[in-house]
Amino acid sequence: MLDTIVIKNYAIIESIEARFSAGFNVLTGETGAGKSIIVDALGLALGRRAGAGVVRKNADKCEITAVFTIKSNRAVQLFCESRGISFGDDGMLVLKRDITADGRSRGYVNSSLVILNVLENLGNLLVDIHGQNSHQTLLYPDQQRGVVDSYGKLVDEVEKVAYVYKEYTKFVEEKKLLDTSENERLQKIDLYKYQLQEISNANILEDEDLRVEQEYQRLAHAEKLAGFIKTTVETLDENEGTNVLAQMYAVKQQLESVAKIDESVRQLLVEVESLIVKIEELSSGVHDYADKVEYNPEKLEDVSDRCELIKRLKKKYGSTVPDILVYQQKITGELDKLEHSEENKAELGVKIKQAYEYLSKTAGILSDKRKSVAGKLEKQILVQLREVGLEKAKFGVSITERKDVDGNIVFDSTGKDGVVFTFAPNPGEGFKPLAEIASGGELSRLMLALKTVFAKADKIPTLIFDEIDVGIGGDMATVIGDKMALLSVSHQVITITHMPQIAACAAHHLNVDKVEKSGRTITTVRTVEGEDVVRELARMLGADEKHVSVATEAHARELAARRKNKRGN
Repeated sequence: MLDTIVIKNYAIIESIEARFSAGFNVLTGETGAGKSIIVDALGLALGRRAGAGVVRKNADKCEITAVFTIKSNRAVQLFCESRGISFGDDGMLVLKRDITADGRSRGYVNSSLVILNVLENLGNLLVDIHGQNSHQTLLYPDQQRGVVDSYGKLVDEVEKVAYVYKEYTKFVEEKKLLDTSENERLQKIDLYKYQLQEISNANILEDEDLRVEQEYQRLAHAEKLAGFIKTTVETLDENEGTNVLAQMYAVKQQLESVAKIDESVRQLLVEVESLIVKIEELSSGVHDYADKVEYNPEKLEDVSDRCELIKRLKKKYGSTVPDILVYQQKITGELDKLEHSEENKAELGVKIKQAYEYLSKTAGILSDKRKSVAGKLEKQILVQLREVGLEKAKFGVSITERKDVDGNIVFDSTGKDGVVFTFAPNPGEGFKPLAEIASGGELSRLMLALKTVFAKADKIPTLIFDEIDVGIGGDMATVIGDKMALLSVSHQVITITHMPQIAACAAHHLNVDKVEKSGRTITTVRTVEGEDVVRELARMLGADEKHVSVATEAHARELAARRKNKRGN
């Protein structure tokens, strides 16, 4: 859910911090106070493109920071992991957007600099904004198909189609390789044979490059190594009387003499004897190494040639020896296919036909189920539309086969269906895709109806409704407020409203106001609690701030009491 938004130097906002809670949140205030500006600023933090002049006058840049708490949202976690964005155990996700006065922009997620597209895609997983110029995923057909599948519990069927489609496309791609022209086929055969011969003649082993490089270094520096090792040998056991081994034997002899008098040094004697054994083992190892060190120009040349050969192979076939061996295995298979292309073509033709038939069958089953779900959805959404004051509106779920210009069915991993939500707000206007609906309030109420039906299937945690109360009366506002309160059981809901009946249903109330400071207008935000709730509801009912009638105050208190009852207080 959205915890906090901090806005600095955006439009008429100098600096505000708005905190939200789980459940149902409302923002109220006079027209022009800046309520929608806060939602617009959030849209920027979620990756929306910035228009000209968003930075407050005389400021260098604006900054918008949105802090989210994400619990058990696997989609968001996987998105962040796939892009290397840290996602802490506290579930905190911070989206930030900086925009300079000259239009330059930077986005951040948990302090990681990201491109705008990442902010936008992540924002689509976190928030749906419903209203004019909105940031809402349900306008997109791909999302509409996904919602239908989730609502209808068709995930298993979709996964089955995706698997069959993957198999089908694999066979098609294999056949494309074989369907090259004869000249291309022969050229590829010659190329693969040459490459295989070159790799095979090299006869390289998986870790050979490391071993050869070590041997080259040893041979190239043989004289220097011989000098070092000679000094080491002399220090250990060859300089008579002064070598380490001789000195340790002398120490042993002295301790043996002491031990005849004082047994307490016996342990020291054991330790010295152990050191002598280790030094002798070390000496033996050094002598073995000394025997290996040789100045052999011919061998050095052979090893150098081997190093160069491996380097050339790496440049051509892979950055490591294992990569070269993988490439060798790959082109061996490709060569076999090319050399037996006619038999493989016939075999693949059969496989493609069988896979296509199975794909067509499974996609057809999925399509039939989607159509069944669509019929149920249309009925349920129509009921919700009536309840939010769109009595004459009609809603449709259009499911059609995707086809190419030649009339052939187009399949993909989701099947063969194009799914489009359509809407007819008034009789005689005809159905239009949701994205073509112009009225902000109308669209917001439609989205509320959709979200009410899709509540369990919808995984986006935060829903924001702007202009949802345009053109409705008090009774309908009460219905919409109740619906939002119900929706807030499964989602965080934030709405901007001028209707006290809607505001009275909220669990958390913010008031947005504008004041003059040093000759400039600024926006402020405060939490409304206690008696302030009654005063704000009275203002929304039309009362003058200084003169509230008894009837208006009573009505405001009645609404506030209703709010308490809704919250169980």
